[in-house]
Amino acid sequence: CLADFSQQFLAPYWGVMFQGRLSVNPSFEEYSLDELEEVQEHIDKELYPERYKTICDLISKINTGKHTPLPKEEIPDSFTSNEPVRNVDSNGVYIPNSLTKREIIENIIFSILLISYGGYGFYSGELLIPISKYESTYVYGEGILIANLAFLCGCFHMLSYVVDHYDKRDNEIYYHEFRKWIKYLGIFLLVVACILSL
Repeated sequence: CLADFSQQFLAPYWGVMFQGRLSVNPSFEEYSLDELEEVQEHIDKELYPERYKTICDLISKINTGKHTPLPKEEIPDSFTSNEPVRNVDSNGVYIPNSLTKREIIENIIFSILLISYGGYGFYSGELLIPISKYESTYVYGEGILIANLAFLCGCFHMLSYVVDHYDKRDNEIYYHEFRKWIKYLGIFLLVVACILSL
């Protein structure tokens, strides 16, 4: 059903939709005991039996002192991060930003899926918006249009990383500013969409 699709597919990506990178497989080894217990409480055991077993094993190991959570990889947040660092080699020659093929494909595919999901909202007359990993809200009418504009902002944000990858000019600052403001706009539009549907 739509609710399951939203919770199982969209929600895991929601926190990074405007970060330009995706993480399909959670790194449970980095989770604290509290985080693992929260996931254990909410995870669908039948849909993700292997993940549930991994979580239970890690909780048991932490409680017995056999496992210590790994340091989490920090994902830069364009709300708070400083200006992008200009990469240069040992001779001072500028090094353009680059993505892996997987990152390029992920950003393109998820952008297409996001727009497709928004289009489904026009067809069905309602659109389920994940608020967190475990909570969602429906938007209707004008809210669907506004939410689709927010989705479009998310697509522009992710695709800008792809464009930046192929643009070898020394202009990362412009992409950084674009992503920052398109992120502000996208989140603002999502909030407006939810308010209009209250």
